[in-house]
Amino acid sequence: MTELSRSILRTVVVFDTLDTPLTPLEIWRYLVAPTGFAALSDVSKEERVAEPCCSFREVVEALREDPLLRDRVEEQDGYIGLRGRVSELVAMRHAGARFAMNHWRILKKWGKRFRLVPFLRLFSACNFLAIDKVHAESDIDLYLVAEKGRLWFVRFVMNILALLRGDRITDDHRAEKLCLSFNATVGEAQHMLPLTLAPRDPYFTLWTNFVRPVLDRGSFSEFRFVNQHWVSPSLPHTAMIDSVPGMWGAPASAWRERVRLGLERVLSGRLGDWAERSAKATQLRHLRAQGRDKNNGTNVVITDDLLKFHSKDGRAAYREKIERLSGEYGLDTPSSQGAPQMDRAYVAANAR
Repeated sequence: MTELSRSILRTVVVFDTLDTPLTPLEIWRYLVAPTGFAALSDVSKEERVAEPCCSFREVVEALREDPLLRDRVEEQDGYIGLRGRVSELVAMRHAGARFAMNHWRILKKWGKRFRLVPFLRLFSACNFLAIDKVHAESDIDLYLVAEKGRLWFVRFVMNILALLRGDRITDDHRAEKLCLSFNATVGEAQHMLPLTLAPRDPYFTLWTNFVRPVLDRGSFSEFRFVNQHWVSPSLPHTAMIDSVPGMWGAPASAWRERVRLGLERVLSGRLGDWAERSAKATQLRHLRAQGRDKNNGTNVVITDDLLKFHSKDGRAAYREKIERLSGEYGLDTPSSQGAPQMDRAYVAANAR
């Protein structure tokens, strides 16, 4: 089997663990490097973006002509999956696409509403909505970016707006509700590498690649710039894009922009500092009541520049699942023993 065919098979295996078949174009866009996901200790020292390793045409030709690859994968309805699994996965993808359509419709609606929120710099969808990995009870995971010194305030305002419209996630209602569990400020806090699990983190590498901006005020280009150098050695055709087609809608009206900018001017000084402190205190009381107010490795991070609330983190189990299936297909994935690690200096410098 050629190196390209091994890379294609590895990609199909990785997405099989997500119960997701891919089109040939998606295989090319999300192609996993022939050697698998890069060791984070290596990519942390790498400052350049990896070069694409093949063309889309070469991927199509390999899928069509490599007999060893054809023995392991098959096609149905334009999707590629592992032989014997593709029929089940295609049915799941079709069902997920219907739910995903509703999620994008809700996101487009909130993208318009959130235009008035002062200090909001990026409102984006995350996890695997981009590949239709959605079911009937799925919430809508968001990644938000705010201006420095206003993270708690922005998160508070957005939570209140979603609550008033009945679209905020609760313990009893999750389906199609907004989940504001990942928030950062502009600048260094958008660098995701310190949040990865050593020595390799396939799930979070894919997560970073699948952030899709809905409302962007210049922060997504920063997110892409600071993360592509460590994502691209694992995903050389890294598909971080500028926006989701159809999400922007009509440009913000002049009066809305004037209102937002006016609010930012009013809240840029002492009044805004007070609002930030009040919003922080209110949310910490709420988190404390839920037992979620403590930092916990890379799963739960609470600082003034980064708020990440993923108390149920399955990244290690997902990594083991990929390695087990890769081994079954002879892809010789390196062992990835090791405990969750994080840039402790970053957390200490920003601890609340």
